[in-house]
Amino acid sequence: MNRRGLPCILAAVGLLFTVAGAAASSKPSEAELAAITARGVLLAEYDTAAWQATDAVKAAHPVDRRMGRYIARKTEAGWIVDFGRLNEAGGTFLVAYEAVQTASLSKYEVKGRKRALFWVACWNIKTP
Repeated sequence: MNRRGLPCILAAVGLLFTVAGAAASSKPSEAELAAITARGVLLAEYDTAAWQATDAVKAAHPVDRRMGRYIARKTEAGWIVDFGRLNEAGGTFLVAYEAVQTASLSKYEVKGRKRALFWVACWNIKTP
């Protein structure tokens, strides 16, 4: 072995131990796993609410030019999904229809709306 090979071998062995130590210490705690699970459950609920509310709005034969996006939010009474579009400036979400979850968890009541829900800049949403 020449003089150049020894430092490379020592560096490789040191790197191996560093990576192995980092991998062992990067396991999530029970609290982190519970938080990850809670976010996953909420995401699944959001997806289900969006799917069922979209079916309800489509069944009401909406005016397509008034919508193109949706935003769902969970309340104490259940999910509310707002359907609409961004204004021309892209800074405000204009709600055209609102689907509200009823006592039957898989049913949504659709209401026509004409209001601004919020300013997009507040939520830091990137628009195409």
